[in-house]
Amino acid sequence: MKHKTKAQIAKEIGISRETLRRIAKLPGAPASLNADEWRAFYGRHRVQPLPGVTAPVLASGEPIDGQKLDYQTARTVRMVLAAERERIALEQARSNLMDVAEAREIFTKAGTVVKMGLLRMCNDLPPVLEGRGPVEIQKILRAKVESVLTQMADAVDVLRAEYAADLAANDPGRSQTPAE
Repeated sequence: MKHKTKAQIAKEIGISRETLRRIAKLPGAPASLNADEWRAFYGRHRVQPLPGVTAPVLASGEPIDGQKLDYQTARTVRMVLAAERERIALEQARSNLMDVAEAREIFTKAGTVVKMGLLRMCNDLPPVLEGRGPVEIQKILRAKVESVLTQMADAVDVLRAEYAADLAANDPGRSQTPAE
């Protein structure tokens, strides 16, 4: 179908007038005002990602390496590359994540260590604190609390090391420990 203006062609094929002006400068652009010819020409020259290829290519299959691109093509290339960077960042983030069940197990065991330490402290402290002054009681309590917290930290370190070893044994590509 013939049109009177390039603006009408742009509207019919679904692109902006600016994009049509840019692709009209490319070699081999149709000289006629036939929308079908312009649609086919635009389809051959727009940027499309190919499955399994990380670098964008033109729809014609030509790779883009250092070519001078029009604004729309460059913008599309930029968006494709940004999406690829996001995909890579997401994969890296996932490799640092810990399974929820494993995290619950570690926190449950750490909580158990703290609970046991606090209960033991409740049983051990009364005879030790009997007849002591406030300053001495404070020193003794601080030492006991620090001891319980140190035991918890040591237990968490051991559990994380076990998790990392299990992870490395089951998935050699993810031999890292979870994010600290």
